[in-house]
Amino acid sequence: MIKIITGDIIESEKLDAEKKNSLFSELKSLSDQSASTYDFFIRGDSFQILSNGNALQETLILQALIHYKLNIKARISIGVGEADYLKEKLSDSDGEAFRLSGRGLDKLKEDDKLFGVFTYDASLDSEWSIYCDMLDYFFRKQTRNQSEAIYWLLNDLNQTEIALQIGKSQSSVNARIKTTGWDIIKRINERFATL
Repeated sequence: MIKIITGDIIESEKLDAEKKNSLFSELKSLSDQSASTYDFFIRGDSFQILSNGNALQETLILQALIHYKLNIKARISIGVGEADYLKEKLSDSDGEAFRLSGRGLDKLKEDDKLFGVFTYDASLDSEWSIYCDMLDYFFRKQTRNQSEAIYWLLNDLNQTEIALQIGKSQSSVNARIKTTGWDIIKRINERFATL
């Protein structure tokens, strides 16, 4: 089984050249820090990632990062399944995971949702539909400051370390986190790791 992340930038046509360059730089930075394989801007405003770890965590990190740094959001679909063949460029690869992820992204667009997990198993898909609805709710209402805190939490920093990183007090960081649904986000992320 492999995990393919497919996403597209919401309202990408409204991004000017400077913001597009900044977005590319942020994705390149994530790619350089990750053990996963990235292929971005395969259709002008989209990306694919072959995840070699927790695909949901990678998805949430990406979403939090581009929101807090650039005030951009993305629709992101994770397909879990087989690969018929893998090429150096993900856009040239194929298999169940790729198809599930691509069709999932189309469904997210139709339903105006941010997150989706699509697998080979209908009962898992039902479970993950609920989890993704919760993630959608939390990430849609987050401020950029909250997204920044979530980004660092997903990178395993504690509140004191985040406070030092962003130059705020620990109590200020705690206040940012309180209304983000972090405890639930963390549990959903841990559940995905067991797939």
